[in-house]
Amino acid sequence: MEFRLEKRQISADIPSRIYRDSKERYYDSATGHRIAIGRLDYSGREREVMIAYDEFEDRIEIVTVHPLKWMQKQQRIKSKRWAKI
Repeated sequence: MEFRLEKRQISADIPSRIYRDSKERYYDSATGHRIAIGRLDYSGREREVMIAYDEFEDRIEIVTVHPLKWMQKQQRIKSKRWAKI
């Protein structure tokens, strides 16, 4: 995870902030992970950033974090890969 954060130049506190504050959550049928989406300033402009995570009884594991490409979210919802939870 640290590698992805550094490579994508995302602050280490962003994934937990997205998890905590996200109003948009999905289940990804292709990976089995849950998805949370937040908006933040990324590379000089406001972007949607997603985290993939798994929930366990005693913890949350964030799998990955990355900015969404234009229309990526809409395509995954339309194809029913992402289902609202």
